[in-house]
Amino acid sequence: MAATKTTPRRNPRIEAVLTKTLPMLLRWVPQQERRTEAEREAEAQPYAARLAYRLDQALRQRRWGYARRLAELAAEFFPSHARLLELRARQLLVSGDAVGALQLLETTPHDQDSLRMLELLCRVHAGHKAAAHIDLHAWARRGSCPLDARRLLALLEHNVGDDKSAMAALRQNLIQLEDPASLRMLLAFAVMQEDEAQAKVLANRLLLRGEAGVPGGELASWLETLGVPEPERHNDPDPNNIDALAIELLGAEQMIPSLTEAYIREPDSIWARLFTRAVERALPDLEEQLEAVICLARLWYATGDLAEARRWINRGLQMSPLSAPLAILLGQVSQAGGVADEAEEKSRIVEVVTRVANAHPDWPDVQALRAELTGKQAA
Repeated sequence: MAATKTTPRRNPRIEAVLTKTLPMLLRWVPQQERRTEAEREAEAQPYAARLAYRLDQALRQRRWGYARRLAELAAEFFPSHARLLELRARQLLVSGDAVGALQLLETTPHDQDSLRMLELLCRVHAGHKAAAHIDLHAWARRGSCPLDARRLLALLEHNVGDDKSAMAALRQNLIQLEDPASLRMLLAFAVMQEDEAQAKVLANRLLLRGEAGVPGGELASWLETLGVPEPERHNDPDPNNIDALAIELLGAEQMIPSLTEAYIREPDSIWARLFTRAVERALPDLEEQLEAVICLARLWYATGDLAEARRWINRGLQMSPLSAPLAILLGQVSQAGGVADEAEEKSRIVEVVTRVANAHPDWPDVQALRAELTGKQAA
């Protein structure tokens, strides 16, 4: 975080949208994480397990009165049950008693991301935003940081007037995953900064990736509220075709590099959209994820979408910081331009290429790229 903050320009219309949307994100309840064997055994107690399930469902269905009654039963009959303690804290938070939720969480170990996130939400609502901000800032630097933690960090950065840091946190999310909630928040920031070109790009990404369950309502009306025209649909691939191809790729993922080469040699825009979407859909279940990410970066570069190419390159470099193919592709994308802060971008690229070149002294193309970039930087 910067030592000094500048007061951001406020747009009343955008602020109204944020005021309506952001509390929904703040009250977003993390999905239950995979339970350990010990926890499963503890929750095998028939009555406690049944009560935990009903309380969880009541919270998810926003049946607040029913949830309060179930939480009271849990406090009376199972006061030290770990899962029920977490659910009782969630119930107190959504009912407005963040302080009570914090006191309850102090009695249970925070050995899961969901509990840590819940505690941070309670601290924010209890008025301890500065302490939560510091904790979130440190957590967000870790690759394992969950998406909702960085979204909360972005909201806190925005509240203190540091929209640049807020957007950086959201972009870090998008390197991990094409998260629709982060895309919506970034789009709102782009509109606030009157960056119409970036808003259009983000709106198109939202249209392509979907938005199930994201606060803010239906996409078209939300974009209209912000004053952003809904992107035109350019013969988007049929979802059934995407799913079918993704399943085929899971059974023959060794074909992904060959199919990528085939497109680069003989471009076909309709097929490229189908193929990229299918690879993205299959990616979490592929064994060679880095290879697939490299292919996606190459495909987006070949189609001329430099922003998407950079995003996949950055994601790949997070997976393998010493990847020579990604360093070379990063240099090619850099030469194509299209970034707002070219000096900062080139400095970062020189750093990446130098690191990779030092790790691969026997790769002549990487060494040549480093010599070219460092020569331009010196000039």
